[in-house]
Amino acid sequence: MPFIIQLCFQASVLSCEVELPPIKAGMSYKEVRKLLTNNGWFPISLHWSETESWSARERLILDKGYSDIQACSGTGLGHCLFSFGDGYGNKINITTSGQADNEPEDLNVTGWSINPEN
Repeated sequence: MPFIIQLCFQASVLSCEVELPPIKAGMSYKEVRKLLTNNGWFPISLHWSETESWSARERLILDKGYSDIQACSGTGLGHCLFSFGDGYGNKINITTSGQADNEPEDLNVTGWSINPEN
């Protein structure tokens, strides 16, 4: 624990108030999403006006209850970006991939990054 506290205060990367669950590339997004919400992270939703020009894929994911969706690419591997906050100013972005005709539950994590909100 001392290492984590020292890292948090020195780098101000992640507040020591929440735990980041073990996330690995290749995990299902559904599993990662559950780990995050069970550890105090909450979905960051876009304002409805920012979603008016969304693609059918982005709309499908939002309509399935994934309010943390931020954007999806229109081609290729179907990368999507999801965001969560922790209430202490930290934000985690999760990148996924999955074919355009897959259900949101079939998305797999390809990467993630943590950024302070402020």
